[in-house]
Amino acid sequence: MAACAFACAPNPGDWRTYHAVAEAAAERGNYPQAEAHLAKAEPIALGLGPGESATTLIAQGKLRREVGDHEGARDRYSRAESLLESPETAPDHASLGAMQLAFERGQLALNLGDAAGAEPYFERALREARRSEGPDSLDEGWAQLGLGRSLRLQSKNPAARPALLRALAIFRGETSSTAVRPAHTPGIMAAYTELAALDRSEGRIDPARARVIDALRMGRRELGAGHPRIAPVLAELARIELARGDLVAAADAADRAEKIARDRLPIGHPSGVEAGAVVASVARAKAALTPP
Repeated sequence: MAACAFACAPNPGDWRTYHAVAEAAAERGNYPQAEAHLAKAEPIALGLGPGESATTLIAQGKLRREVGDHEGARDRYSRAESLLESPETAPDHASLGAMQLAFERGQLALNLGDAAGAEPYFERALREARRSEGPDSLDEGWAQLGLGRSLRLQSKNPAARPALLRALAIFRGETSSTAVRPAHTPGIMAAYTELAALDRSEGRIDPARARVIDALRMGRRELGAGHPRIAPVLAELARIELARGDLVAAADAADRAEKIARDRLPIGHPSGVEAGAVVASVARAKAALTPP
């Protein structure tokens, strides 16, 4: 990112680099660094065009959502939508941006407890992913996962399972279109966790526990024991242990999920909120067994 003696033309390579560094920082739980790099990307995006500006706004909205600033997320999503509807936005940017925006709005709806409202957003994200990237892209995998989760949370299990299994196959690289792509660890972990939650809701406790144990082993091996993506897996393990009646194991898993969220994620992050809710559920279960 060399300095220019005179005014420089916007450099798309710099813009992509700032986005990549921001995404990597957020993945590690370093949200201040992620926000700083997106702030650097913003003026470059303005010079590149409305499609790039929309992409940067969506990325900023995602960070706002993940720190619990839902109004800030909505504001950036709304501004991105206006840019994507501009006649100056290239069709490929418009389709890709529409997919990203729909997915993020679906995630926001889930964070706010509105699974029914999330469902159509993920359906649109899925359509746009196939339109802009072809079948079986990682983005399609994440859209399938979001759709499956929104369906599961509405107790639409027969529809949820195929979506989750499709996501898992994409992340594993087991579809005809992904045969040469390496496995995607974060996606596999998330798919295992969602399928475990689905099994648990149907009373299939042993298969559910086996799935999350596999997800934990993979995460610790590939990402490290304290990685932020471990927290939601531990939270689901705590719910499964509660269903088994093992309050000691449930408390251990819940406490470890909460510690990772506290140490690695900002206050208000969905994984931290989830971990706190599971800790409270374990505490209530213990209190119910304590003589007055």
